[in-house]
Amino acid sequence: TCTPGWPAKCATFELPNTVNAMHAVKEATALLATFIGTVAADLGTKALAEQSLMQYGTREVVGEWFRFSLGYNQGVAFGLFATDGPSVIIVSGLATLLLATWMVHALRTDRDRLPPSWVLGLLLGGAVANLLDRLGDGRVTDFIDLGLGAYRWATFNLADVFIVFGVGMILLTSYRHSAEEAPEDVPAISTPD
Repeated sequence: TCTPGWPAKCATFELPNTVNAMHAVKEATALLATFIGTVAADLGTKALAEQSLMQYGTREVVGEWFRFSLGYNQGVAFGLFATDGPSVIIVSGLATLLLATWMVHALRTDRDRLPPSWVLGLLLGGAVANLLDRLGDGRVTDFIDLGLGAYRWATFNLADVFIVFGVGMILLTSYRHSAEEAPEDVPAISTPD
């Protein structure tokens, strides 16, 4: 039933459980497929980069601006907090576990406020791929190199791209929902004349 007026307000109804279950399976499949593809793409490109760049050195893709250059990162993002001990592995593992826990909780309680499941698969896949890479020798393989001359961005990998894209989409989705929930009519503040 709907109440008159513009816009009309209608009573909501629950979809049958089978439809909800089918939607949940579809969402989980998208997340899992993207997660597996992300991990495979990242670890595969890192292995390829190590094999070819160790043999041939830096390779220009688009002049000096975009090139492949082998590097290793013992720290977290952009080489921060680099150390030889296991602390970065432990912190990375805990961060990845917290991310996975948050995703499960958010998918169960607040699904409408999240980006599509495949975006979450990219984010989690990137975090897991970097963690798996780090487990071998305590460092992450980087090979994407952007910049001009001596002015270069920190070398990074596909997992980093997936993580940044996923975080950006979560922030964008969050901003979009907060803008939709903002009150439409805010009373004006009157000032004395």
